[in-house]
Amino acid sequence: YERSERAARAAAEKERKERDGQAARVSALEHELTSVRRERDEAVKEARAAAEEQRIKEVRLHRALEEVEKHRAALRAMREDRDGVGQGARAEAQKLAAENSRLRKKEGELMLTFRKQARLIDVLKRQKLHAEAAMMLGFTEEEFERSLELGERMLA
Repeated sequence: YERSERAARAAAEKERKERDGQAARVSALEHELTSVRRERDEAVKEARAAAEEQRIKEVRLHRALEEVEKHRAALRAMREDRDGVGQGARAEAQKLAAENSRLRKKEGELMLTFRKQARLIDVLKRQKLHAEAAMMLGFTEEEFERSLELGERMLA
């Protein structure tokens, strides 16, 4: 009778130690997950701030470029008037300048879209990493629960 009691106590002690080890591991993983989530949130916040700052700079740049182009066109018109160039050439030049301006704006929009896509890809990669970490934590929790149930069965 004493042997079986000692064996049961030893098994219960072993299960308790294993459960404590699993609890410590779960706690460490939860702490790590919390810090990873905090880092992710900070990175997303910084990315948003950088994106907004970049957008503001691009808007200012585009406005300045449009203003420069307007002044160039005015200067060109004044020079043509001075040099006596005909209206047909001026109209053609204006048409080409407008087309050039439209194409430059479209190129800028495409580049902006590309940058946004690249940022989105980076964010999605980070989210995937965090999802994998959360899944690993979920597996650890399941193992811990199984060991608790096994310990309860052995004690019962």
